[in-house]
Amino acid sequence: MPDIAQLLLSRSRALALCTSMALSVSACIQLPEEFEEDVPQENQQTQTTNEPSVNNEGRTLNLPVTAFNYANIPLPLHYLQNQYPANMPFQSAAVDNDNTPDNNPISDAGATLGRVLFYDTHLSANGTVSCASCHLQAFAFSDPNRLSRGFAGGLTRRHSMGLSNARFYASGKFFWGERADTLEQQVLMPIQDEVEMGMDLTSLVSVVSSQDFYPALFIDAFGDNTISSDRIARALAQFVRSIVSTRSLYDVGRAQVNSPLDDFPNFSRSENLGKRLFNNPGQNLPPVRPAMQVKHLWVWPLRPITAWTEPRLPTKALAKAQETAPMTASLKPRACAISPCAHPSCTMAALIH
Repeated sequence: MPDIAQLLLSRSRALALCTSMALSVSACIQLPEEFEEDVPQENQQTQTTNEPSVNNEGRTLNLPVTAFNYANIPLPLHYLQNQYPANMPFQSAAVDNDNTPDNNPISDAGATLGRVLFYDTHLSANGTVSCASCHLQAFAFSDPNRLSRGFAGGLTRRHSMGLSNARFYASGKFFWGERADTLEQQVLMPIQDEVEMGMDLTSLVSVVSSQDFYPALFIDAFGDNTISSDRIARALAQFVRSIVSTRSLYDVGRAQVNSPLDDFPNFSRSENLGKRLFNNPGQNLPPVRPAMQVKHLWVWPLRPITAWTEPRLPTKALAKAQETAPMTASLKPRACAISPCAHPSCTMAALIH
């Protein structure tokens, strides 16, 4: 067989194995124990969630007598220790990437309040959508649709990001473009978005304050019944950080071996081959350079643009911009697990260990 045909065959097999590995890790996310029983079965026509039960006529909240364990979810060993070899320097233990701030640790009462807020449709302008409308528990708190529907039927500008393991994203910045510096900032932005929920913070506080069941929840979470947008944000952030995946197919397999580089007994042959390729991308493949790089440029009129380019073959747009404006920053690719990833919002290093 000609060399070029062998090369194409090798790369096509590599792509298939990578795809198999990605599916085995990301498509099998399991939720904390209190969530699991609410994942719908394949033959169900409607989705069921473990959201707090609310009687909309009288707005009576129905919560379990004993709060769920949000604050001290048991983490597997591979979350607590980095067990990759020293020659893979981009790896670290998940807990080393914990973005929980000192002034907002997770508490059972705080996360319970956040959970009620997360499912409350009254936090939207017309009372039709909640945070959970775009972050569905059955899909790892994301949306299977490309774009989500807002309170008035409009489509969001981008896909709803999954919330599982948001706690272990080291930078603590959120949204695809990382425009929110903290999770506490992020949780209020969809509520104020003109497409998503259409509220302002003054109206938000007024709506929450008008419901009889919230004062007691704020007392449990913060010590008194003062309701503010800051406390709403802190409670929502606590709930989101409590959504930790510990029993995915990857987690189960990782617990059965001594090293993350070993084959997992619960993986198929192709999944283990894909994992091996994912962790060691340079082995048994022709040498390649990173496919993409990102450069932030300033162009006239003064505004930043982001251009994705192939290192050896810059696009015409980038070439023209480089001729007319100075480059202000060139970002190095972040680490995506072991292999380099050029995406500035990559969270894989925090999720897979």
